[in-house]
Amino acid sequence: MNAKPATAKPPVTTSDRTALAIIESIDTIKGALSEFDKISAGIAQLKQKYANVVYDCSTTKGMAEATEARRVIREPRYRTEELRKEAKSPVLALGRNIDARAGYITEEILTVETPIDEQIKVAEERKEQERQRKANAEAARVATIRGRIESIRRIAQRALGQSAQNIEEKVKLVVSLDIGADQYGEFVTEAEKARAETLEALRRMYADADAREKQQLQLDEQRAEMERRQAEQARLDAAAAERRRQEDEQASIARRQADAQAEHERIEADRVVRAQQQQQLERIQAEQRNVDERIAAERREREEAAATRTRVEQAAPLMLKALEAVLTCAQWESIDAHTKGVVVEAVVAATGRALRPK
Repeated sequence: MNAKPATAKPPVTTSDRTALAIIESIDTIKGALSEFDKISAGIAQLKQKYANVVYDCSTTKGMAEATEARRVIREPRYRTEELRKEAKSPVLALGRNIDARAGYITEEILTVETPIDEQIKVAEERKEQERQRKANAEAARVATIRGRIESIRRIAQRALGQSAQNIEEKVKLVVSLDIGADQYGEFVTEAEKARAETLEALRRMYADADAREKQQLQLDEQRAEMERRQAEQARLDAAAAERRRQEDEQASIARRQADAQAEHERIEADRVVRAQQQQQLERIQAEQRNVDERIAAERREREEAAATRTRVEQAAPLMLKALEAVLTCAQWESIDAHTKGVVVEAVVAATGRALRPK
């Protein structure tokens, strides 16, 4: 039996190395997962043996038991962390390798794809702009037609509260509107409907306005008649009030004149009384003055008489001595008889005795 010739092995490529690395990583991960299972299986035993155990750490024995228990519990936890790092490390490396290879492939492909993609995007953008332009134009056309239709509807809205004449003019305007496909396109039917509804509304408003204006005209006439009557009544009332005012004014003037006459008469009577009183007062004062003057004269006479008496009494001794001296003087005989008689009478009156000349 002839031996088969040995087959030459192909050279190991980057892909082969990556595949080997992946296989080794898978083996490492499997081993780690297997140990994870073993550790997980032992957790129940650890909980059964050590959960809720209280150690007397104040004693050497208790502290040793607690330390040993912690070591036994820690070992699977430490081992789990080691396995996690061992299993994750090749995965992370593989991830980085995959990211790098994918990035390289993406960049290389984009060098070919990008120019074509940009051409496509430019064309799409141009188509989108054209589509948008047409859409905007269509929207503007529709909006314009809608605006015309809405303008027809607004004619009725603007006619609210207006006069019948204005509403009639709007009816004529709506009737004269040219509703054709050149202006309204596919919305002709809607425009015709809007015109019909507007005409119906305008005609109702015209009827209401006409009835309202006729009623208002009647009310205005009634109000004007009422105002005329009120004005006439006001004129009559004003005339009557003016007459009453004049009568009251004349009566007031008469009262004032009567009061003035009465006041004048009272003043005149008071003047006469005061004149009479003044005359009586003056008469009494004159009489009093006469009495006072008479009393004063009598008092002066008495005072003068008293003064005279006093002087006479004071001068009598001196006069007597003078008379006696005359009687006894050497010239007595040479005095005339009359003078002698007077001297003798005076001496007799003063002394009550007659003196003889020596």
